[in-house]
Amino acid sequence: MAMLKTTLPGCDDGPFRQAFKALLLCEKEEKKRVIEYIDKICTVRKCSFMSAACDIFSAKISGTFKRRQLSHGRKVLLTLEMISKLVQREQSISVVITSVANLLPQKYLLEQRAVVDVDSGKLLNEDNDIRSVLQYLLDDVSDFLSTHFSNTDVEGDCVLEKKGCIKVLKAFVDYISAREVENFRARRRDNEDSVTLTTIHQSKGLEWDTVFIVKANESEIPLLHEYNGVVNESGTSLEEERRLLYVAMTRARKKLYILYVVMDSNWQLLRPSRFLKEIPDHLLEVQGELVRKDLQKIPRELSEGKSQFSVAAAEHEQFLKADVGETDTSNTLGGEVFNVPPELLLGSNGNNFLRRFNLEDRSIISHLFHQWAKKQAFQNPKRLLDKVGFVIDERLRIKTCKNKDVLRALKSSLKCEEAFHYAEYVLSWEQIPADKRAHLMREKQEHFQKLRIENAMGSSEATSKQIAYLQNLGCTIVPTSRLHASHLIEQYKSL
Repeated sequence: MAMLKTTLPGCDDGPFRQAFKALLLCEKEEKKRVIEYIDKICTVRKCSFMSAACDIFSAKISGTFKRRQLSHGRKVLLTLEMISKLVQREQSISVVITSVANLLPQKYLLEQRAVVDVDSGKLLNEDNDIRSVLQYLLDDVSDFLSTHFSNTDVEGDCVLEKKGCIKVLKAFVDYISAREVENFRARRRDNEDSVTLTTIHQSKGLEWDTVFIVKANESEIPLLHEYNGVVNESGTSLEEERRLLYVAMTRARKKLYILYVVMDSNWQLLRPSRFLKEIPDHLLEVQGELVRKDLQKIPRELSEGKSQFSVAAAEHEQFLKADVGETDTSNTLGGEVFNVPPELLLGSNGNNFLRRFNLEDRSIISHLFHQWAKKQAFQNPKRLLDKVGFVIDERLRIKTCKNKDVLRALKSSLKCEEAFHYAEYVLSWEQIPADKRAHLMREKQEHFQKLRIENAMGSSEATSKQIAYLQNLGCTIVPTSRLHASHLIEQYKSL
């Protein structure tokens, strides 16, 4: 459409810029540099994009571009001139559109299906439309001519003025533009209450009333790359990541929620982003934060049923303290029975080792052990501990290494028996197949979810519907909570 717009009188710089991007035969970054240079010349000379491009690429020698780039630029100018002459000569806009499509380097995209099925399926009310993008556009032309124009009048005017199909083409472009604007407005009305999933880069220039920034963890924001155990934290990259988070935060008009993960799918503790500490306290409203003082209040809060987040914190501490050795050593997955290694079931000693460290430091220790436990050369607990100690020594020698205090504390604890048990536990966990490991984690999550629900039901009063239903069943006991009422209903229904 941009290339068609360049043939119309009064065309601005936008379509010419898009046409250059489509027709230039070079890499994306090279195209970007060419377009930016033409824009720079436009600004300096205060002329149009096309005028600047003609001056630049008509030169035989350039101090900015290579001969190959000048040649590509001249070919683009010749192509646009040829399209303009075709529009002034040809009476059928269908022929013009087909000819322009054949000139595009990305012609194969126009030959693909216009309506693409998602995941090889479609909605029940959708037709099986196999038309290509080009055929879809040509059908739009036919529909436009049959419903908006009288062919005899249009052809008479074009022949009289000897301007080919410029009038028809301009009317068609205006019709398509107006339809797209209306479709966009309709989508906005239909999706007024929808949720938009986007990346931080794609959200630039957009705003919403409520914004959720998910997984604002140290490993994600800032997204810093690690090489040989050393994180690349140059001042430039850190500042760029800080600006990206600022962009994400300023997308919100009314409410902003910043979420971070406490534990990943491998039960490794994760730290929140360092940038969150830079936000002034008076601007924050913390809804839930897992810190050491919360763990100390867990037993009392569980008994009083204070907060849902405290229950989640208790679940995490339960996982660390759980003596899974009391449970059955066999588990079922899809009808298949598999045995969990006894070392894994006796993981309480390993978790005792983690409790030596602060909650914020456990993720570093856990990641270090799991990282090397996956290597075939360190499948022995003693060799794994030796490797961890060697890696710690290497990192402590590096001046830019972070968390040196944690690494020193870990180094001094590697000789104890609890560290050996923790190494056994990590190795046993990594030896379990991924699907079975996921099954175990899912079972734990379901178990803790059940505990959360029961805790919430146990701290709230029975509903009037529960009481009325119990009375209909002949129960004379007054339930003390929703959980009690639920148990009574199950008991009386089984009678």
